[in-house]
Amino acid sequence: MNLAMGMYCKNKFLGVYAPIANKAFNKIIIDMRSKFGTILIPNSEFKTNFAAYSTQPYTIGLIADQNPSNPAKAIWTNFLGKKTAFVRGPEVGSKGNNTAVVMVYIYRKKRGYYKIETTLLTTEPKQTASGFITKSLIQFIEQKIYEHPSNYLWSHKRWKHEFDEEKYGKLFIQ
Repeated sequence: MNLAMGMYCKNKFLGVYAPIANKAFNKIIIDMRSKFGTILIPNSEFKTNFAAYSTQPYTIGLIADQNPSNPAKAIWTNFLGKKTAFVRGPEVGSKGNNTAVVMVYIYRKKRGYYKIETTLLTTEPKQTASGFITKSLIQFIEQKIYEHPSNYLWSHKRWKHEFDEEKYGKLFIQ
C-alpha cells in the first residue's frame, strides 16, 4: 500500500510504523516503503514529528486494529464477540485535526492482483460522538473479516490484554 499511496497520492502520504528490532532489516523495509515518496514516521516519534506535516495538506495511513501498548489508555469494545482493547490514536487525531476519516480495505483477488476499497466515514470528525469513529472502524473490520477471513492476520495477538471490569469498565463503549 505504501508504494501505491506514495506514488498516486496528491498530498504528502505519511505512514506510521513500528520499527523492527533488527536494524538492517528495518532499513530495508523503510527504503522499500518510502521508495515513491511515502514519509514514514516511527510510532514512538509520531507526536513530535507529525507537527511538521500538519500545517500542509496530507494523507496519513494508520493500521488502526493494532493492539494498544497500555490497555488503561485504550478504548474497549466488543470485537468478534470478545471485549477487546483498541488504540485511541485514529479517533483522537482525526478529531484534533478535524480531518476526514476514510477506511481502506485491501484484499487479494488472485495472484498478483489486489483490490482497494475505500469508505468515507466522515469529513467532520469533531461533530461525531465520542467513540463513534473507533466503533465504526471496528464494525468495518469485522465485516471485512467475515467477508474475507483468510486476509486477516490471526496471529497478531489481538487479545493480548484481558478485560478487567474494575480496571477498564469506564473505558468500554457499546
